[in-house]
Amino acid sequence: MAENNYRDELVKRIADCQIVISDLEKSPAWAVVVSDMQRQRELLDNTWQDIIDEKKLQKARELKLAVMHILSLKNKYAEELASLQKQLEENDNPEEIVSKDYDNETITEEG
Repeated sequence: MAENNYRDELVKRIADCQIVISDLEKSPAWAVVVSDMQRQRELLDNTWQDIIDEKKLQKARELKLAVMHILSLKNKYAEELASLQKQLEENDNPEEIVSKDYDNETITEEG
């Protein structure tokens, strides 16, 4: 029963990730957001050295982290999707998972 719940959760999360990726790829609004965030990143990259106030510099660092997170959202979902699909494959085909036996591995040298 728990195994079915795990599989169901994987399938649902895979579908969620696919929706996010698909919608972001098709969304004109997302293209605008990415363009704006790229401009913001460039602005921060080009002006950080001019910020003297330590509190403002810290805020600029935080803003840069937020901008980088937004810019990498689609890739993060794609990475999660790939990982989940691999987990599902392993869950559905446990007999095909073969651990490599490094103690008994034969080493061959070429040429």
